[in-house]
Amino acid sequence: MEHLDQAYAKGKPFNIHLHFHELTMDVIGRVALGQKESKIFNNPNVEIAKKIFYSFSEDRFSYLAAMFPFISPWLRKIHLATMKFRGQPLFGLMKDLYGEIYKRMKERAEGKHTESVDFIDLFLDGKSDEIYDDPIFDKRKLRIAKNLTVDEIAYQCIIFILAGFDTTANSSAVMCYYLAKNPSIQKRLQEEIDDIVGEDDATYSHTQELRFLDACFNESLRLVPVATFATTRQCCESTTLGNLFVEKGTEVCVDAFSLHRNRDLWGEDADEYVPDSFRIWFSAGQEHHLAFTAFGGGPRTCIGMRLAQLEEKMAMIEILKKYTIKECPETEKKIELIGMTTIAPKSVTVKLEKRNK
Repeated sequence: MEHLDQAYAKGKPFNIHLHFHELTMDVIGRVALGQKESKIFNNPNVEIAKKIFYSFSEDRFSYLAAMFPFISPWLRKIHLATMKFRGQPLFGLMKDLYGEIYKRMKERAEGKHTESVDFIDLFLDGKSDEIYDDPIFDKRKLRIAKNLTVDEIAYQCIIFILAGFDTTANSSAVMCYYLAKNPSIQKRLQEEIDDIVGEDDATYSHTQELRFLDACFNESLRLVPVATFATTRQCCESTTLGNLFVEKGTEVCVDAFSLHRNRDLWGEDADEYVPDSFRIWFSAGQEHHLAFTAFGGGPRTCIGMRLAQLEEKMAMIEILKKYTIKECPETEKKIELIGMTTIAPKSVTVKLEKRNK
Protein backbone atom coordinates (compact mmCIF):
# COMPACT_ATOMS: atom_id res chain seq x y z
CA MET A 1 0.00 0.00 0.00
CA GLU A 2 2.92 2.34 0.61
CA HIS A 3 3.66 2.56 -3.12
CA LEU A 4 0.00 3.18 -3.97
CA ASP A 5 -0.04 5.90 -1.32
CA GLN A 6 2.87 7.52 -3.16
CA ALA A 7 1.00 7.25 -6.47
CA TYR A 8 -2.04 8.89 -4.87
CA ALA A 9 0.09 11.69 -3.39
CA LYS A 10 1.32 12.63 -6.87
CA GLY A 11 -2.28 13.24 -7.93
CA LYS A 12 -1.65 11.98 -11.45
CA PRO A 13 -3.04 9.07 -13.49
CA PHE A 14 -0.80 6.00 -13.38
CA ASN A 15 -0.62 2.47 -14.75
CA ILE A 16 -1.77 0.32 -11.83
CA HIS A 17 -0.78 -2.84 -13.71
CA LEU A 18 2.89 -2.14 -12.95
CA HIS A 19 2.15 -2.08 -9.23
CA PHE A 20 0.47 -5.48 -9.38
CA HIS A 21 3.46 -6.97 -11.21
CA GLU A 22 5.70 -5.77 -8.39
CA LEU A 23 3.30 -7.09 -5.74
CA THR A 24 2.90 -10.56 -7.24
CA MET A 25 6.64 -11.06 -7.71
CA ASP A 26 7.20 -9.95 -4.12
CA VAL A 27 4.63 -12.44 -2.84
CA ILE A 28 5.91 -15.34 -4.93
CA GLY A 29 9.49 -14.51 -3.93
CA ARG A 30 8.56 -14.89 -0.28
CA VAL A 31 6.42 -17.98 -0.78
CA ALA A 32 8.63 -19.87 -3.24
CA LEU A 33 12.17 -18.65 -2.60
CA GLY A 34 12.32 -17.59 1.04
CA GLN A 35 12.76 -13.89 0.25
CA LYS A 36 12.68 -12.18 3.64
CA GLU A 37 12.31 -8.47 2.85
CA SER A 38 10.11 -6.55 0.44
CA LYS A 39 11.71 -5.80 -2.93
CA ILE A 40 8.81 -3.95 -4.54
CA PHE A 41 10.15 -1.71 -7.34
CA ASN A 42 13.63 -3.02 -6.54
CA ASN A 43 13.39 -6.60 -7.78
CA PRO A 44 15.39 -7.58 -10.90
CA ASN A 45 13.29 -10.74 -11.27
CA VAL A 46 10.30 -8.66 -12.41
CA GLU A 47 11.99 -7.65 -15.66
CA ILE A 48 13.47 -11.13 -16.08
CA ALA A 49 10.01 -12.70 -15.75
CA LYS A 50 8.55 -10.24 -18.26
CA LYS A 51 11.30 -11.13 -20.75
CA ILE A 52 10.57 -14.82 -20.21
CA PHE A 53 6.92 -14.36 -21.15
CA TYR A 54 7.93 -12.29 -24.17
CA SER A 55 10.33 -15.05 -25.25
CA PHE A 56 7.49 -17.59 -25.03
CA SER A 57 5.52 -15.64 -27.63
CA GLU A 58 8.56 -15.76 -29.94
CA ASP A 59 9.32 -19.43 -29.32
CA ARG A 60 9.28 -21.30 -32.64
CA PHE A 61 9.86 -24.63 -30.89
CA SER A 62 6.44 -24.41 -29.22
CA TYR A 63 4.74 -23.65 -32.54
CA LEU A 64 6.39 -26.64 -34.21
CA ALA A 65 5.62 -28.96 -31.27
CA ALA A 66 1.93 -28.00 -31.42
CA MET A 67 1.78 -28.47 -35.20
CA PHE A 68 3.69 -31.77 -35.28
CA PRO A 69 3.03 -33.59 -31.97
CA PHE A 70 4.89 -36.73 -33.06
CA ILE A 71 8.23 -34.85 -32.98
CA SER A 72 7.50 -32.76 -29.87
CA PRO A 73 9.62 -34.92 -27.47
CA TRP A 74 12.73 -34.28 -29.59
CA LEU A 75 11.90 -30.60 -30.04
CA ARG A 76 11.63 -30.14 -26.28
CA LYS A 77 15.05 -31.73 -25.78
CA ILE A 78 16.59 -29.47 -28.43
CA HIS A 79 14.84 -26.46 -26.90
CA LEU A 80 16.21 -27.14 -23.41
CA ALA A 81 19.70 -28.04 -24.65
CA THR A 82 20.08 -24.82 -26.67
CA MET A 83 18.40 -22.46 -24.19
CA LYS A 84 21.72 -21.23 -22.79
CA PHE A 85 23.15 -20.40 -26.22
CA ARG A 86 20.00 -18.61 -27.41
CA GLY A 87 20.22 -16.17 -24.51
CA GLN A 88 16.91 -17.28 -23.00
CA PRO A 89 16.20 -15.25 -19.83
CA LEU A 90 14.74 -18.40 -18.28
CA PHE A 91 18.23 -19.93 -18.22
CA GLY A 92 19.55 -17.24 -15.86
CA LEU A 93 16.61 -17.66 -13.49
CA MET A 94 17.04 -21.44 -13.52
CA LYS A 95 20.77 -21.08 -12.77
CA ASP A 96 20.02 -18.96 -9.67
CA LEU A 97 17.34 -21.40 -8.57
CA TYR A 98 19.62 -24.42 -8.85
CA GLY A 99 22.22 -22.55 -6.82
CA GLU A 100 19.69 -21.89 -4.06
CA ILE A 101 18.54 -25.53 -4.00
CA TYR A 102 22.11 -26.87 -3.70
CA LYS A 103 22.81 -24.29 -0.99
CA ARG A 104 19.82 -25.52 1.04
CA MET A 105 20.86 -29.16 0.56
CA LYS A 106 24.37 -28.35 1.81
CA GLU A 107 22.96 -26.54 4.87
CA ARG A 108 20.87 -29.60 5.69
CA ALA A 109 23.84 -31.94 5.29
CA GLU A 110 25.90 -29.74 7.65
CA GLY A 111 23.07 -29.49 10.19
CA LYS A 112 22.66 -25.75 9.67
CA HIS A 113 19.05 -25.89 8.45
CA THR A 114 16.65 -24.26 10.92
CA GLU A 115 13.09 -24.13 9.59
CA SER A 116 11.08 -24.64 6.41
CA VAL A 117 10.08 -21.27 5.02
CA ASP A 118 9.24 -21.78 1.33
CA PHE A 119 8.51 -24.24 -1.47
CA ILE A 120 12.15 -25.31 -1.81
CA ASP A 121 12.22 -26.43 1.82
CA LEU A 122 8.82 -28.10 1.55
CA PHE A 123 9.90 -30.08 -1.50
CA LEU A 124 13.13 -31.12 0.24
CA ASP A 125 11.17 -32.04 3.39
CA GLY A 126 8.80 -34.21 1.37
CA LYS A 127 11.39 -36.63 0.01
CA SER A 128 10.37 -40.30 0.08
CA ASP A 129 11.34 -43.51 -1.69
CA GLU A 130 7.74 -44.62 -2.24
CA ILE A 131 6.38 -45.18 -5.74
CA TYR A 132 2.85 -44.08 -6.62
CA ASP A 133 1.08 -46.62 -8.84
CA ASP A 134 -2.33 -46.00 -10.36
CA PRO A 135 -4.16 -47.40 -13.43
CA ILE A 136 -4.44 -43.94 -14.96
CA PHE A 137 -0.64 -43.73 -15.06
CA ASP A 138 -0.33 -47.26 -16.49
CA LYS A 139 -2.15 -45.98 -19.56
CA ARG A 140 0.65 -43.54 -20.23
CA LYS A 141 3.37 -45.92 -18.99
CA LEU A 142 4.27 -43.65 -16.09
CA ARG A 143 5.56 -44.48 -12.62
CA ILE A 144 5.42 -41.61 -10.17
CA ALA A 145 8.15 -41.51 -7.54
CA LYS A 146 7.55 -39.36 -4.47
CA ASN A 147 11.28 -38.71 -4.15
CA LEU A 148 11.78 -35.45 -6.06
CA THR A 149 15.02 -34.90 -7.92
CA VAL A 150 16.81 -31.55 -7.93
CA ASP A 151 15.55 -30.97 -11.48
CA GLU A 152 11.95 -31.65 -10.43
CA ILE A 153 12.22 -29.28 -7.46
CA ALA A 154 13.68 -26.56 -9.69
CA TYR A 155 10.99 -26.89 -12.34
CA GLN A 156 8.19 -27.00 -9.75
CA CYS A 157 9.50 -23.73 -8.29
CA ILE A 158 9.76 -22.18 -11.77
CA ILE A 159 6.13 -23.13 -12.44
CA PHE A 160 5.04 -21.42 -9.23
CA ILE A 161 7.14 -18.33 -9.94
CA LEU A 162 5.94 -17.84 -13.51
CA ALA A 163 2.34 -18.92 -12.95
CA GLY A 164 2.06 -16.80 -9.82
CA PHE A 165 3.64 -13.68 -11.29
CA ASP A 166 1.95 -12.67 -14.53
CA THR A 167 -1.52 -14.17 -14.29
CA THR A 168 -2.43 -12.70 -10.89
CA ALA A 169 -1.02 -9.29 -11.81
CA ASN A 170 -3.00 -9.30 -15.05
CA SER A 171 -6.30 -10.34 -13.50
CA SER A 172 -5.90 -7.79 -10.68
CA ALA A 173 -5.32 -4.99 -13.20
CA VAL A 174 -8.32 -6.15 -15.27
CA MET A 175 -10.52 -6.08 -12.18
CA CYS A 176 -9.38 -2.53 -11.39
CA TYR A 177 -10.23 -1.50 -14.95
CA TYR A 178 -13.78 -2.82 -14.74
CA LEU A 179 -14.34 -1.35 -11.27
CA ALA A 180 -13.19 2.06 -12.51
CA LYS A 181 -15.55 1.74 -15.47
CA ASN A 182 -18.46 0.66 -13.25
CA PRO A 183 -18.52 2.95 -10.19
CA SER A 184 -21.88 1.63 -8.91
CA ILE A 185 -20.47 -1.90 -8.77
CA GLN A 186 -17.33 -0.62 -7.04
CA LYS A 187 -19.42 1.23 -4.46
CA ARG A 188 -21.45 -1.90 -3.74
CA LEU A 189 -18.22 -3.88 -3.30
CA GLN A 190 -16.81 -1.25 -0.93
CA GLU A 191 -19.99 -1.40 1.13
CA GLU A 192 -19.64 -5.18 1.45
CA ILE A 193 -16.01 -4.79 2.53
CA ASP A 194 -16.97 -2.10 5.07
CA ASP A 195 -19.72 -4.31 6.52
CA ILE A 196 -17.67 -7.50 6.83
CA VAL A 197 -14.07 -6.34 7.30
CA GLY A 198 -14.57 -2.85 8.70
CA GLU A 199 -11.40 -1.42 10.23
CA ASP A 200 -9.96 -4.85 11.03
CA ASP A 201 -7.01 -6.33 9.20
CA ALA A 202 -8.27 -8.56 6.40
CA THR A 203 -7.97 -12.32 6.97
CA TYR A 204 -8.52 -15.48 4.96
CA SER A 205 -11.89 -15.90 6.70
CA HIS A 206 -12.98 -12.50 5.42
CA THR A 207 -12.24 -13.51 1.83
CA GLN A 208 -14.58 -16.48 2.27
CA GLU A 209 -17.41 -14.25 3.49
CA LEU A 210 -17.13 -11.59 0.78
CA ARG A 211 -19.47 -13.14 -1.78
CA PHE A 212 -19.76 -10.07 -4.02
CA LEU A 213 -15.96 -9.73 -4.08
CA ASP A 214 -15.81 -13.33 -5.27
CA ALA A 215 -18.36 -12.54 -7.98
CA CYS A 216 -16.39 -9.47 -9.13
CA PHE A 217 -13.16 -11.49 -9.15
CA ASN A 218 -14.66 -14.25 -11.28
CA GLU A 219 -16.52 -11.85 -13.57
CA SER A 220 -13.24 -10.12 -14.44
CA LEU A 221 -11.76 -13.49 -15.39
CA ARG A 222 -14.87 -14.41 -17.35
CA LEU A 223 -14.48 -11.38 -19.61
CA VAL A 224 -10.69 -11.59 -19.76
CA PRO A 225 -9.42 -15.14 -19.07
CA VAL A 226 -5.77 -14.25 -18.64
CA ALA A 227 -4.40 -17.81 -18.78
CA THR A 228 -6.23 -19.56 -21.60
CA PHE A 229 -3.22 -21.85 -22.04
CA ALA A 230 -4.25 -23.46 -18.72
CA THR A 231 -7.09 -25.22 -20.54
CA THR A 232 -4.68 -26.95 -22.94
CA ARG A 233 -4.74 -30.74 -22.69
CA GLN A 234 -2.78 -33.40 -24.55
CA CYS A 235 -4.78 -36.11 -26.26
CA CYS A 236 -3.72 -39.46 -24.71
CA GLU A 237 -5.32 -41.67 -27.38
CA SER A 238 -6.28 -40.93 -30.98
CA THR A 239 -10.00 -40.22 -31.15
CA THR A 240 -12.72 -38.60 -33.26
CA LEU A 241 -14.75 -35.62 -32.02
CA GLY A 242 -17.73 -35.16 -34.33
CA ASN A 243 -16.13 -35.13 -37.76
CA LEU A 244 -12.71 -34.13 -36.46
CA PHE A 245 -9.94 -36.71 -36.03
CA VAL A 246 -7.61 -35.87 -33.12
CA GLU A 247 -4.26 -37.64 -33.20
CA LYS A 248 -2.62 -38.95 -30.05
CA GLY A 249 -0.22 -36.33 -28.67
CA THR A 250 -2.15 -33.38 -30.14
CA GLU A 251 -2.54 -30.40 -27.81
CA VAL A 252 -6.15 -29.23 -27.56
CA CYS A 253 -7.03 -25.81 -26.13
CA VAL A 254 -10.52 -24.59 -25.21
CA ASP A 255 -11.60 -21.28 -26.76
CA ALA A 256 -12.27 -19.67 -23.39
CA PHE A 257 -13.08 -16.23 -24.82
CA SER A 258 -15.99 -17.59 -26.88
CA LEU A 259 -17.13 -19.92 -24.10
CA HIS A 260 -17.14 -17.16 -21.48
CA ARG A 261 -19.22 -14.83 -23.68
CA ASN A 262 -21.69 -17.43 -24.92
CA ARG A 263 -25.13 -15.83 -24.60
CA ASP A 264 -26.82 -19.21 -24.21
CA LEU A 265 -24.82 -19.72 -21.03
CA TRP A 266 -24.41 -16.20 -19.67
CA GLY A 267 -27.39 -14.24 -21.01
CA GLU A 268 -27.78 -11.38 -23.46
CA ASP A 269 -25.44 -9.14 -21.45
CA ALA A 270 -22.58 -11.66 -21.72
CA ASP A 271 -20.23 -8.96 -23.07
CA GLU A 272 -20.86 -6.66 -20.11
CA TYR A 273 -19.31 -6.60 -16.64
CA VAL A 274 -22.19 -7.94 -14.55
CA PRO A 275 -20.93 -9.76 -11.44
CA ASP A 276 -24.47 -10.83 -10.56
CA SER A 277 -24.58 -12.98 -13.69
CA PHE A 278 -21.81 -15.03 -12.15
CA ARG A 279 -23.67 -15.31 -8.86
CA ILE A 280 -26.80 -16.48 -10.66
CA TRP A 281 -24.79 -19.09 -12.57
CA PHE A 282 -23.14 -20.28 -9.36
CA SER A 283 -26.44 -20.46 -7.47
CA ALA A 284 -28.13 -22.41 -10.27
CA GLY A 285 -26.23 -25.55 -9.33
CA GLN A 286 -23.60 -25.14 -12.04
CA GLU A 287 -25.48 -27.21 -14.63
CA HIS A 288 -22.73 -26.24 -17.05
CA HIS A 289 -19.87 -26.47 -14.57
CA LEU A 290 -17.25 -26.01 -17.30
CA ALA A 291 -18.84 -22.85 -18.69
CA PHE A 292 -16.16 -21.01 -16.68
CA THR A 293 -12.63 -22.26 -17.37
CA ALA A 294 -10.38 -19.42 -16.21
CA PHE A 295 -8.42 -21.90 -14.09
CA GLY A 296 -8.88 -24.91 -16.35
CA GLY A 297 -10.90 -27.86 -15.10
CA GLY A 298 -10.73 -31.43 -13.89
CA PRO A 299 -7.72 -32.97 -12.11
CA ARG A 300 -5.39 -30.53 -13.87
CA THR A 301 -7.07 -27.40 -12.56
CA CYS A 302 -4.53 -24.62 -11.93
CA ILE A 303 -2.41 -25.68 -8.95
CA GLY A 304 -2.02 -22.05 -7.84
CA MET A 305 -5.72 -21.16 -7.99
CA ARG A 306 -6.23 -20.81 -4.23
CA LEU A 307 -3.11 -18.69 -3.80
CA ALA A 308 -4.12 -16.44 -6.71
CA GLN A 309 -7.62 -15.97 -5.31
CA LEU A 310 -6.34 -15.16 -1.84
CA GLU A 311 -3.61 -12.82 -3.08
CA GLU A 312 -5.84 -10.79 -5.39
CA LYS A 313 -8.76 -10.59 -2.97
CA MET A 314 -6.55 -9.46 -0.08
CA ALA A 315 -5.02 -6.79 -2.30
CA MET A 316 -8.42 -5.54 -3.47
CA ILE A 317 -9.73 -5.42 0.10
CA GLU A 318 -6.84 -3.24 1.25
CA ILE A 319 -7.09 -0.93 -1.77
CA LEU A 320 -10.86 -0.47 -1.64
CA LYS A 321 -10.92 0.08 2.13
CA LYS A 322 -8.80 3.17 1.61
CA TYR A 323 -9.33 4.32 -1.98
CA THR A 324 -11.82 4.49 -4.81
CA ILE A 325 -10.39 3.55 -8.20
CA LYS A 326 -11.41 6.32 -10.59
CA GLU A 327 -11.70 6.48 -14.35
CA CYS A 328 -9.94 9.51 -15.83
CA PRO A 329 -9.49 11.00 -19.34
CA GLU A 330 -6.34 8.89 -19.74
CA THR A 331 -8.15 5.64 -18.92
CA GLU A 332 -8.30 3.30 -21.89
CA LYS A 333 -11.65 3.48 -23.68
CA LYS A 334 -11.43 -0.23 -24.35
CA ILE A 335 -9.06 -2.62 -22.66
CA GLU A 336 -6.26 -3.58 -25.08
CA LEU A 337 -4.95 -7.11 -24.61
CA ILE A 338 -1.50 -8.40 -25.53
CA GLY A 339 0.41 -11.65 -25.14
CA MET A 340 0.11 -15.30 -26.11
CA THR A 341 1.12 -17.54 -23.22
CA THR A 342 -0.76 -15.26 -20.87
CA ILE A 343 -3.17 -12.49 -21.81
CA ALA A 344 -2.38 -9.09 -20.30
CA PRO A 345 -3.83 -5.59 -20.52
CA LYS A 346 -1.36 -3.33 -22.30
CA SER A 347 -1.94 -0.82 -19.52
CA VAL A 348 -4.65 0.16 -17.02
CA THR A 349 -4.49 3.89 -16.38
CA VAL A 350 -6.49 5.11 -13.37
CA LYS A 351 -6.45 7.63 -10.54
CA LEU A 352 -7.01 7.00 -6.86
CA GLU A 353 -9.41 8.99 -4.70
CA LYS A 354 -9.17 8.72 -0.94
CA ARG A 355 -12.41 7.63 0.68
CA ASN A 356 -14.20 9.71 3.30
CA LYS A 357 -15.70 7.29 5.79
